[in-house]
Amino acid sequence: MEIILFYIYDFALAVYFGSSIFVGFIAAPVIFKTLKTRNEAGNLVGLLLEKFAALTYVTQIILIASGAGLSFYFNYPLAVIVLPVFIIVINFISNKAISSFVTLNLEVKFD
Repeated sequence: MEIILFYIYDFALAVYFGSSIFVGFIAAPVIFKTLKTRNEAGNLVGLLLEKFAALTYVTQIILIASGAGLSFYFNYPLAVIVLPVFIIVINFISNKAISSFVTLNLEVKFD
C-alpha cells in the first residue's frame, strides 16, 4: 500500500508540474505565435487555462490525500502534506493578485 500511495503522490506531482511547464512554456507561446490575432490567441489560451485550472484542483486534492496517507500511516515527513498546501496557497495568492491587476488595467472609459 505504501508503494501505491507513493506512486500516486509522485504521479500527481509530475502531472501538476509537467502540465504547468507545458502550458506556460510551450502551449501558450506557440498559440500566440501561430494564430493571426492576439484576441483569438487570448481566447484559446483562456480556454486552455480553464481546463488547466480544473486539472490542478484535481491533482492538488490527490496530492493532499496521498500525502496524508503517507504521513499518517507510513511516517513520512509532514512535507508531503505541506508541499501541496503550499502550492494551493501560492496559486490562490497569485490568482488574486493577477486578477486584481488585470481588472485595474482593463478598465475602459467611454466618452
